[in-house]
This record gives sequence, C-alpha cells and structure tokens, in this order.
Amino acid sequence: MNCKQLDVYDRFKIRVDENGHIIFADDNFLNFTGFDIDEIIGQPFATIFSEAFHSELYQDMLFDFMRKKEKLYFIINGRMKDGDCYWAIARSTHYRGIDGSGPKFLIELKMMPQTVIPQLKELFDKLIEIKNNAGDKYAMKYFLGYMEDKGISFDRIAMSMMGTKEKKLDKYFKI
Repeated sequence: MNCKQLDVYDRFKIRVDENGHIIFADDNFLNFTGFDIDEIIGQPFATIFSEAFHSELYQDMLFDFMRKKEKLYFIINGRMKDGDCYWAIARSTHYRGIDGSGPKFLIELKMMPQTVIPQLKELFDKLIEIKNNAGDKYAMKYFLGYMEDKGISFDRIAMSMMGTKEKKLDKYFKI
C-alpha cells in the first residue's frame, strides 16, 4: 500500500457525532483523500481508516477514550479513495452543536513526522498479520499488550511515539 505524505501546513477537519458517524469533512480533507462528501457523510468514522485501523475494537476503544477525554491525541493510518493511505496525528476535542446537541467531536488531522512512520508501520503491519491469522480480538489484545510493555496508555501512545508533550502538540496544530 502506498502512503502519501501530508504537507506540514495541511490540517484537515472532520466532525463526528456521538455515535461515531461522520457529519462533516472540510474541503481540504476531501481534496486530499479524493472522497466526495456524499460518500462519507453518515458513515462510521472507520470508513476513512486503512486496513490496519479498520477494526470495530479499535474504533470502540478510540470512542471510549474520546468520550472520557476533553482532548485526545491519537494516531491514524487513513485510507484515501484510491486505496492509498496516509499517516496522521489526530486531535479530538468535544463540542456541542449550535442547537445544543452533543457531545460531538471535532477531529483535526496533521502530518505525522516521517521519522515516526517506520516504527508505526512495523507495529501496524504486525497488527494486520495478527488480525488476518487470529482475528480482530487478538490483534487488539496484542496492541494493549504492546502499550503495557511500553508503559503507556492509549491516550498517550501518540505523544510517546512522537517523543513530545501535549503543549508542543497543541502548538503543532496551530501551524
């Protein structure tokens, strides 16, 4: 699978409802990925995940943390319409709709530094292999064991792999 590199100044915005369905994607995201808005609106957020991330268990874990955390950083290996992929660091924040509905989630995507991608690719290639041989459940158990071994939690894995802290990531999302 060919992965495309985002530009450091690219920032994509996706809004997701409380059930994990896409309710908005900005033009930057649509232009980069090649999706048309009608192809992703109302679809589960996992629609834009690559094979490595297209996992109900991963999505359940992600949304569990998103609901608990006002702000969450996580890694995404996204899928483009043509089948290519991209690596991104994502930031999720809570918000309420203008009609007061919610909670909803604003998810912003930024480029994952090139230096981190080989480590991510190795991990997620292993997860795909486990998923294909033993199933989704065991791939997620391996992922949890990997985090335990590294002494990090799901909500800290992105920062750990990038070797940075939350304040620096907040600044990165302002570029």
